[in-house]
Amino acid sequence: MSNSTYRWVIVGAGGLLGCVAIGAMFSLPVFLLPISRSTGWSVTSVSSAMTIGFVAMALASMAWGTVADRIAKARVPVIASAVNDLPASFEQLASTQSNVGRMRAAGVDVSIGMIDDNDTRNLFMERQYAGNLVGLQRIPGATGVTWGQALAMITSKPAQAIGMGGEIGSLAAGRRADFVIWSGDPLEAASAAEAVYIDGVRQPLETHQTRLLQRYRDLSRRQLPEAYRH
Repeated sequence: MSNSTYRWVIVGAGGLLGCVAIGAMFSLPVFLLPISRSTGWSVTSVSSAMTIGFVAMALASMAWGTVADRIAKARVPVIASAVNDLPASFEQLASTQSNVGRMRAAGVDVSIGMIDDNDTRNLFMERQYAGNLVGLQRIPGATGVTWGQALAMITSKPAQAIGMGGEIGSLAAGRRADFVIWSGDPLEAASAAEAVYIDGVRQPLETHQTRLLQRYRDLSRRQLPEAYRH
């Protein structure tokens, strides 16, 4: 990764969100009585929810090693969504970006993909997700991956997982010439695509957005709409 302070903003934001997620669970004793009064449940019933949560996390942690080993032995490729690390429901409290690195460390052939519609519309962010996994190496207790491993997880590894490793995903003789030339580190969100080739043919990068940018880049105040002249 390049020497950019932006990556530390990502790391800091991730740490803050992690603290908020875990803090929400540990703050239950503070709100125990108010919750009990407002719901009409007994204190024992409400506090049991926290106990169940910890038991579920413990069981999931113990089972994870066995599951990962079985996946690795079966040589089943896994395509994971690296950014799905925040608790969206009760059973996902133990989810973490480190799971990708942990699977790889256990021998699982893992890559990064866009799992659902919310991810798919943000496909351009996939390389940033890979970059985040590289940054995890610097966080104590977290399990990240190297730069080369992260790049492979969004290029050659997904192609191999769907049985097209001999056609796409990497640059080699006989394969499709699909590649991008970046202005900097491809795993940095600040890097821009300077050239895109599909099947060896350079693609135009002009879009409706770029045309609007050029059209309105240098406007005198008189040319601006009335609302923007003051």
